[in-house]
Amino acid sequence: MSIKQTSLVVALGFAAMTTVVAQTAPTPPKPPTPTVKPDFPSYTTVLKGYEQVISSMEKKDSLFSIFVRKKDQQMLAALPAGFEAKRFFIATTVASGETYAGLQAGERYVYFKRLNKQLLIIEPNLAVRSTGDLESRASVKRLFTDRVLTSVPILTVMSKNRPVIDMDALLVGGASKFFGSKGAGFNSRLAQIKTAKAFPTNVELAFTAPTGNGVLKTLHYSISSITPSKTYKPRVADQRVGYFTTSYTDLGKYTDEQKKIRYINRWHLEKADPKLKVSPVKNPIIFYIEHTTPVRYRRWVREGILMWNKAYEKIGLANAIEVYYQDAFAKHRDTFDELGVNPNLGLGSVLDKVSTLSFSLRNEIEADLRRCHESRPGLAMVDSDRGITNLHVPSDIIVDASMPAMIRVGGKMWSADGNLRDTKAIIPDSCYATIYLEV
Repeated sequence: MSIKQTSLVVALGFAAMTTVVAQTAPTPPKPPTPTVKPDFPSYTTVLKGYEQVISSMEKKDSLFSIFVRKKDQQMLAALPAGFEAKRFFIATTVASGETYAGLQAGERYVYFKRLNKQLLIIEPNLAVRSTGDLESRASVKRLFTDRVLTSVPILTVMSKNRPVIDMDALLVGGASKFFGSKGAGFNSRLAQIKTAKAFPTNVELAFTAPTGNGVLKTLHYSISSITPSKTYKPRVADQRVGYFTTSYTDLGKYTDEQKKIRYINRWHLEKADPKLKVSPVKNPIIFYIEHTTPVRYRRWVREGILMWNKAYEKIGLANAIEVYYQDAFAKHRDTFDELGVNPNLGLGSVLDKVSTLSFSLRNEIEADLRRCHESRPGLAMVDSDRGITNLHVPSDIIVDASMPAMIRVGGKMWSADGNLRDTKAIIPDSCYATIYLEV
């Protein structure tokens, strides 16, 4: 009896299994995965035909990566990594085309924000603030908001989420957003790139185009990053002397007199050695006397500016102001930029590049360089017969080679007329050679 029951169970189980197998349908093929279209074309496609601009001598990465296409005068820029957490200062100057060209026309303090495929340029609200109670601060934050200055499409995105934008659209097509009436009517179709320089902490960009009345005008943008300073201390303005100010309204105060807060716009000057009673400064104020200044006035302009150093010495700051002339290098700046001239490589390098120019332009530049020598203190000659001075090669090479020779002949070197003359050696720093320890 038990054997029959066991057999029956086995048979039924086999039948059930057979039924299940017979009823199992074949697995249908998986549908193809839909192709996801990227939000932007690849940056290699967008930047094809463009050349990157790097202006620092060390070839370091610049604040914005600037790309230019010379054939049609187009410019693109990639924002820095982490751009949304940064703040930027944009100084605007009409560089040519009007009476007061060369004077800074305004400034913008901005940040950038990505909104889908658009990049917003936003001015934070700085005009109205509150240092009062929580309710006052919450009210000011809700009522006085930031302002969108303009926006541009994002063309592509590079590594580290760096948007690439059309700088022609931003700075030429949107010139009136930055310059107001001075940028109105700027003809973007006929714009040319005047300046494109990219450095680690700033970029210098300028465009020339006819305005509404046909006058050619150059608009210059200087864009730099703003980093907080741990040592700079703002100074509240008072009525003792005239100055430019930055002001805002503090609605956390109670009286009208208290609400208006004004700070002096001033330089950040620090002692290089705080232990000294009178110390050189870390970063001096530098003025350049433009090459258009008549020669007969240049000396007096320079001395007038340097007179302020006497006042700075009274508060322990030596040589707080430095003054330089703009001569041949300023006059021929555009030509030198095209040639890739780097004065830090010595005058010999400059002359080698100038020698590739046309006869007339080469003669003009060489004559201007000679006039620079004629109007300034005589330079020591390494080879007076060939007109080679201490500036012919980088100073860290020529100074080390010249100093022992000068010492051997009692502190004299050859002048341009081929005679030995008493020499003053000006050493930029003490890092060149151990010979100076012996001297």
